[in-house]
Amino acid sequence: MDLVDMTKYDDKNKGYRWILTSIEILSRYAFTVPVYRKNATSMKDAVSNILEQFNNHFGKYPKFAQFDQGTEFYNKEVKSLLNKHNIEFFSTYSDKKAAVVERFNRTLKALMWKYFYSASTYKWLDVLQDLTDNYNSSVNRSIKTTPDSVNESNWTEVWQTLFSHNLGKPSEPKFAVGESVRISKYKSVFTKGYEANFTEELFTVTEVYHGHPNTYTIKDSADEPIIGRFYEQELYSAEGREPDFRIEKVLRRRTLKGKKMALVKWLGYDDKFNSWIPAGDTKSLT
Repeated sequence: MDLVDMTKYDDKNKGYRWILTSIEILSRYAFTVPVYRKNATSMKDAVSNILEQFNNHFGKYPKFAQFDQGTEFYNKEVKSLLNKHNIEFFSTYSDKKAAVVERFNRTLKALMWKYFYSASTYKWLDVLQDLTDNYNSSVNRSIKTTPDSVNESNWTEVWQTLFSHNLGKPSEPKFAVGESVRISKYKSVFTKGYEANFTEELFTVTEVYHGHPNTYTIKDSADEPIIGRFYEQELYSAEGREPDFRIEKVLRRRTLKGKKMALVKWLGYDDKFNSWIPAGDTKSLT
C-alpha cells in the first residue's frame, strides 16, 4: 500500500488530500480510497476500506500486506486491524520496495491528468473509482490480460507468465540469523559503494526470508526490532567487528558527586543511545 499526495487540490475535493492505493501482486488488480488526513483513525479507516474491497473481490482477506515505510502505516489502530484479520505486514527499505504499486500510481496519475484536461477541472474525488475501474479493465503488459479477468481458472497461467523466469531454488542467503551487519545510509543502494556508505551502528539479523530475492529482519543493539525487511544490497557484514563508538557531539555537562560528566551523542547512533560518560573520556573517544 502507498499514498498518493493530492494536497495541491484539496480545496476542490472536499478537503481530501491523499489517495491510498493498493495492488494485488499477481492479478495486478488495484484498489483506491480517498484519505482526508494521515492521522491514525483516518489511516485505519482507509486500510479497512481497502481490505473490505479486497475481500469483496477475491472472497478472502490477503495473507500479507506490504506498506510504504511511512510512519502513518505503523500506528496501533492499523496494526490492530491487520492483526484482527491475521495479516502479516512489513515494509522494505529500498527503491525496489513497492515498484508494482508505484507503477500503478503513475498510471493512475496519467489517467487523472487526462481527465483534468478534458473536463477542465481538478476534481478527482468523484471519478476516482471510475479511473480505477478503467485501469482494472485494461490489458496489463506484465500479465498480458486485464486485472479484472484474473480468477481461479487462469490463476496458474498468470503466475507462470509473471514468475516462470524465476523458477528454481532461491540463492543461498548472504547473511545468517545472529550475524552482525550494518545497514545502508542511503535510500538507493543499487549503486557502487563502500563500507563508508553504511551505518556506524551494528545490527543483528533476526530472521531470513528465502525467496527471489532473499530478505532479512534485524534488531538494534538494544534488542529492539527494526521495522521492515531488508534486501541483501542494503546490508553489509560486520561479523567479528566490535562496535565503533565515536562521539558526534557533547550535549550537556554536569558535575555529579564532584565528578565531571558529559552527556554525549554517539556518531551514527539513535538518540536513545545518548549516555553520560566521564568528561575526561570525551577527548579520547572523539
